[in-house]
Amino acid sequence: MKIEVKKFDFGEESDVLRIYENLREKNSVFLYNVAKGRYSIIGIKPLAKFEVVKDDEIFKISIEGQNEDEVEVKNSSEVFPCLENFYQNFKNKFTDKEWRKLERDIPFKGGLLGFLSYEFGVGLENIQITTEDDVLYPLVWFIIPSISIVFDHQQKKYWIAVFYESEKRMLNLFKQIQNNIKLSKKEKSFVKVENLKSNLSLEQYVEKIEQVKEYLTMGHSYQINFSQRFSADFEDDSYEVFKRLSKINPSPYQAFIEGEDFEIVSNSPERLVRVRGQDKEWIIESRPIKGTMPRYADTVKDNLSKQELLDSKKDEAELVMIVDLVRNDLGKICEIGSVIVNEHRVLEKYSNVWHTVSNIRGILEKDKNFCDVIKALFPGGSITGCPKKRTMEIIDELEDFYRGVYTGSAGYISFDGNLDLNIMIRTMFFKNGKLYYHSGGGIVIDSDPEKEYEETIAKARSIKEAVLKHSF
Repeated sequence: MKIEVKKFDFGEESDVLRIYENLREKNSVFLYNVAKGRYSIIGIKPLAKFEVVKDDEIFKISIEGQNEDEVEVKNSSEVFPCLENFYQNFKNKFTDKEWRKLERDIPFKGGLLGFLSYEFGVGLENIQITTEDDVLYPLVWFIIPSISIVFDHQQKKYWIAVFYESEKRMLNLFKQIQNNIKLSKKEKSFVKVENLKSNLSLEQYVEKIEQVKEYLTMGHSYQINFSQRFSADFEDDSYEVFKRLSKINPSPYQAFIEGEDFEIVSNSPERLVRVRGQDKEWIIESRPIKGTMPRYADTVKDNLSKQELLDSKKDEAELVMIVDLVRNDLGKICEIGSVIVNEHRVLEKYSNVWHTVSNIRGILEKDKNFCDVIKALFPGGSITGCPKKRTMEIIDELEDFYRGVYTGSAGYISFDGNLDLNIMIRTMFFKNGKLYYHSGGGIVIDSDPEKEYEETIAKARSIKEAVLKHSF
């Protein structure tokens, strides 16, 4: 397998969205990191695809692009050997000499692009899932693209890397890409959505929160992240929703993923984990969010909301609790004494909300790989609660439907060892003429149920604006 890389310039940020729009096809991934980030990644025309679905109690693994039959395993943990073999089989096709053709700092040099669902993470704790999957979500879905495009938003440059077995095939692909990129697309003036609704009324939501608080009072958990699900009829183009969200609420860990029969629009501001090579060490970081207040157009009101968040002892305590959980998770896979909190309760501003965020980092042990990282941290503690296992059991009991991609993770696992996975909050799933998304928050004993409800609505506001500014 050979690699050919070419470098180009781009002008406006909208060019990045347009380039993907003109290249998009089934089984493609677009990781868009325009806010507070530097690189975006496109992957198309897979060399191979790895997908896991659940059929009753059996996990069915299908691998396209390799001479393998469908594999059946019994639980989430048994998926990892298959995923690691899939990764290594293709990594071994490329040599170090070929990798040096790519710029040194580019974070993705071929590898896996895709996502893990929340329920896959629940299965890692051997929890018997009882919620209903009425959507039929993939548990795991990754592609290895034959064409990767990496954008550097600082330098206004992008690199197209084509992985090919014949020079003729490579030249044809480059010609096709360049012809497609030159095409212009006209933006639609509307997106049609109907019957947008939540699975819970305010009264039902309050009742659920009271049940959550009973578990908290009995000491089962210190904090439980509870969500409600929104759904609607949708027969339009999901990429239009992605573009609208990118304008309304640009976020650092956005993703648009298109499978055979589904699409995902993620507008996430939260990173689960990043691993980077640095001075012969692997630095691992997690960046949990805890603490949210709405933004306002009125400056005085907006500043008051920001200060209320900074003064909130409840939000401060929640973030401290999750930071301790993440430190413990990182401690399982990091060198002794290397885990530190290098940023704590930093204020981050988005179009609709204020967040407080911390950053925890460590040095990955030399014998650990991406599977160990996922096992240790997934799903993120900020969207489950603490302690993680018991809290996920309570979530399973009280939430009525699969979360699916919501609070799962999307991102990349590069062949050079780098990886970056978000937490898929503010995420929509499109399938069979329907769209689904969830909005939730961390509940503690002194939480005000009605205020928590309003917070979930504030978090979902940008999504509502993206679908015809619909209000409930």
